[in-house]
Amino acid sequence: MENSSLEKKKTQDQFAEENFGESSVVDLYPQNQFVVSADTLGSVFERLNIPAVILGSDGSILYANSRLHSVIGRDASNFINLPISKLLPESKNWFDNISEKPGTGHFAFQIKNDAGESKVISGDTDHFISGAQRNTLITFDVSPESASRDAYAGSEALLVSLLTSIHEPAIIMNHTLVLYANQSAAALFGYANISDFTGKDLRTHIISGQGELLSGMVQPTNFTIRKNDNNVVSVSLENRTFHSLPEDMRLFVLHDLSHRDEMRNKSFQFCSMIHHIGDFYVVLNNKNEIEYINPSLRDFLEYHEDEILLKPFWSIFSSASSEEKWNEMLEKLEKYGDYPESVLCKKKSGELFYFSLNLGKIKKSCRLSSGYIIVGEDATGWMCEEKELQVREQRFGLILDNISDIILLVKGDGSIEYISPSVTKYLHFLPEEVAGRELLSLIPENRRNEITSMLFSISEPDIVSFDFEVELCDNKGECQFYHAVGRKFYEADGILKYLLVLRNIDQQKKLLDELEHYKDNLEKLIEERTNSLADSNARLKDQVRLRLNAEAELLARDERLTLALEVSAYGIWDIDFETNDIFCNDRLMEIFGEAADTVRTFNIERFESMIHPDDAAAFNQKFNEHLVGVSDLIDAEFRIGTGNGITKYISLRGKVVKRDSVGAPARFVGRFEDVTGRRRIEEKLQKTLDSEQELLDLKTHFISIVSHEYRTPLATILSSAEILEMYDNQLNSKTRLEQIKRIEKCVEDMSNLIESVIVLNRSDADNIRHTIVEFDLISYSRSIINEICNVFENTPTINFNPMINRLPVKSSPVLFKQIFSNLISNAVKFTPVGKNVNVSISVHNPNLYIEVQDEGIGISVEDQKMLFNSFFRGKNVGSIPGSGLGLPIAKKSIDALKGKMSFISVLNIGSTFRVELPLEYIE
Repeated sequence: MENSSLEKKKTQDQFAEENFGESSVVDLYPQNQFVVSADTLGSVFERLNIPAVILGSDGSILYANSRLHSVIGRDASNFINLPISKLLPESKNWFDNISEKPGTGHFAFQIKNDAGESKVISGDTDHFISGAQRNTLITFDVSPESASRDAYAGSEALLVSLLTSIHEPAIIMNHTLVLYANQSAAALFGYANISDFTGKDLRTHIISGQGELLSGMVQPTNFTIRKNDNNVVSVSLENRTFHSLPEDMRLFVLHDLSHRDEMRNKSFQFCSMIHHIGDFYVVLNNKNEIEYINPSLRDFLEYHEDEILLKPFWSIFSSASSEEKWNEMLEKLEKYGDYPESVLCKKKSGELFYFSLNLGKIKKSCRLSSGYIIVGEDATGWMCEEKELQVREQRFGLILDNISDIILLVKGDGSIEYISPSVTKYLHFLPEEVAGRELLSLIPENRRNEITSMLFSISEPDIVSFDFEVELCDNKGECQFYHAVGRKFYEADGILKYLLVLRNIDQQKKLLDELEHYKDNLEKLIEERTNSLADSNARLKDQVRLRLNAEAELLARDERLTLALEVSAYGIWDIDFETNDIFCNDRLMEIFGEAADTVRTFNIERFESMIHPDDAAAFNQKFNEHLVGVSDLIDAEFRIGTGNGITKYISLRGKVVKRDSVGAPARFVGRFEDVTGRRRIEEKLQKTLDSEQELLDLKTHFISIVSHEYRTPLATILSSAEILEMYDNQLNSKTRLEQIKRIEKCVEDMSNLIESVIVLNRSDADNIRHTIVEFDLISYSRSIINEICNVFENTPTINFNPMINRLPVKSSPVLFKQIFSNLISNAVKFTPVGKNVNVSISVHNPNLYIEVQDEGIGISVEDQKMLFNSFFRGKNVGSIPGSGLGLPIAKKSIDALKGKMSFISVLNIGSTFRVELPLEYIE
């Protein structure tokens, strides 16, 4: 049989060119047909070393060589111009069957020669054109077995070969006894080995339908069977005609119906769910008209079915430019794929509502006509609530950020749950430093029992409001007085909390104390003056004493004020523009990094020189606008370079407190604060937010890529499954096998994508699981290249000619395939047909070097920086498909094998990738 195939190959490729001459070869047909001149056939035929015959288009014998007698035992020259059925009466309608089929074919049946001996003959058929005739070339093999009926069992190899060539489950039976079976049939009935299945009575497995099996079963029949492992499945048996079989044998092809029934049930359930689902569901045709609307949306819109069907979908929009809005949505769908949208719509009654919908496109391969699918819900309630909550949140945030009082939310156990930003102004704490602390930790120890009894020990439910004074300590332990008002309340879950508003009254307290002090002195003075009228000497002494006391008090006040300025967290700057006098406290010098003894010489020019160049223009504009009266207050943040070389963020808040008669500034007072710490925290927070946004963008891109990569294979699987389901009985085995192969190919593509995502999901290369085995690297590389050539329809020329035929290695074939396949697949995808892809493998102990060089579109310098990022694809790839995962996976696989990868690429010229791998060679 092998010699016959080789000779047939010669007739197709070299036969016409070597023996017929170039002038006689007109065309080579895609279905293995070729054209020859009739006057050369006879001489050529005798040169064939196998038995052969040529038939005309009507089945008559045109030529037959002398070797045919050794096959059929008859002199073929006596049958020239007679039908083939005269030479081979046993062939019956065989020629009619093969003449209707394009391409090559194979046959086998029994004959009797002139001596009455029976033989099993087999061979191959091929069609070609001679002149205007379509002729058939037949080449023969001979089975060496004898012809007796008992000896026919010796043709078991022919039967086994027949069953092996059938990809579907198939069996040959004698009545109900299984004589022969292929592996697929044995597996369908639950047997691991064919030998365990042969010899079984098929009725022992059939639960229902035994009568049809015994009756001969001409048409395909469905059965329920119990497998060897006791599982129950549905199968269909189809009787196939094969002339070579004895009359008491039958060939059956089996089909597993379990998956078909499951898919049909799921389809019915899905259709029922859509019709009764509470959400809104709409199907539009390719004219954007409503073809289907489920009852939920139809009743919600208050329309009858005949009022809404075949109406444009945008007719329910409330906007005057409804069609333009719909066209914008379609543009977004084409650009971004399936996406959500909220549209303001109206019912038949005119009532408005928000329609939250997801818009998707119907693929032409679906059973539905091309158009759009819309799934959504009524979002009126939460859209209005969301807008109202946003407005309230903005207002509340503005109030909290600008209010000068301290607002506290205290839990029932006394811990602070929330404190407003104004705590920094008075207590010099950041809000996050105070949140979670005990309220009593801010109160001096001598006042804690008083506050505890006043605030936390009240059990009467009627007492819900508070009004008291309390001292609070700042981050330096200094205490100030605050007036506290608030109330206790219970949240919905019954948890007790306290809301307090604290207003700083420390200055008021000090002024009241001073006023009381002056009041006492005044009363004493009046009393003394009244009592000393008679004695002027005594009165003069009293006045002198009072003066001395007043002077001492003023000195004490001055000392206290000076001390307060020195310990303050703010730097104070007092400028007298009329006298050019400048007052700075030590804290300001500390903030500016200046020595304390330079306080008297510090001036505006020195200050302006310290401002960061990038902030100088904006600060000078704000400061000058305030000086000329454009703004009542200057509040600015900027950077300065301090005297000790440190860059700080400074906050300046101040104002002109005095102007001259023409409105020019006469005196300016401002306070400086070092806000570097706060700005660093804000920058860190912004970086965190940017990082989270980057992760969100990566997730969105991943879903888009995976959904895009899955959509096409899923559509292909659905299409093939529907063809198999709807036209199963009308399809021949070849067409059915093609549909199954399409499904298997799509499943394999989806599995490869999942495996790619799994590889990329591992945190580092050391976590990639792989097994080290012995294999031949050269033959393995060839098989990978052949797989790639089978995947792509049109490919450039792949040149792979290694210097050695075998290279046994110990490594991971899985990781090597990830590297080799992804590099070559990329080269093939991005190299035009007609160009070259050169692949080389070389060994320089102890390393292996792989080089893949293409003449493709190349990679720009800008894209090369991001080449190994997951999902990244170059800007010049155009419509070439891909997921952006190949090179990242190859890089991870190389890292897992402790290897290296480098590349060079020139745009529109090509790219070269070089991989260096350490391998253990087998001696």
